[in-house]
Amino acid sequence: MSLELLTASWPAVIESVAEKKRAVWTALLETEALALVEDVVTIGFPSLQAAEVLKKPQGPGLPVNAELVREAILAVTGHRVRFKVQEIVGAEPEVAGEASAPEPESTPEPESTPEPASWPTVTPPNATEPEVDGTRSGRRSP
Repeated sequence: MSLELLTASWPAVIESVAEKKRAVWTALLETEALALVEDVVTIGFPSLQAAEVLKKPQGPGLPVNAELVREAILAVTGHRVRFKVQEIVGAEPEVAGEASAPEPESTPEPESTPEPASWPTVTPPNATEPEVDGTRSGRRSP
């Protein structure tokens, strides 16, 4: 498989996901296949927060949503791959190492992560405070 084949097939991959789970499809709408090194595809997301849906389980006892993307790539291209996500910064996608340093001057989001190659930890949607910092709603005293 080549990056050209994957890039040309990417709309079909996204549509394949749409048939299975709309939330994942919505997150993939503005994504791009940025790089292919051996069997690792780099998927560019407009923000790493949009990629968070891939870490959520499909349902109780089911694999995470990322498996839907893997299955769709396999179904469309015939190749089973692994993938990582990267934030698309401006118009120039980077094909750097797995853990590249952030570009502070070009990061418009106030909640940027220290390593753009990894997913940020975010507060669950039902939490009331955006930054929990190790404490939970039930306080424990020493």
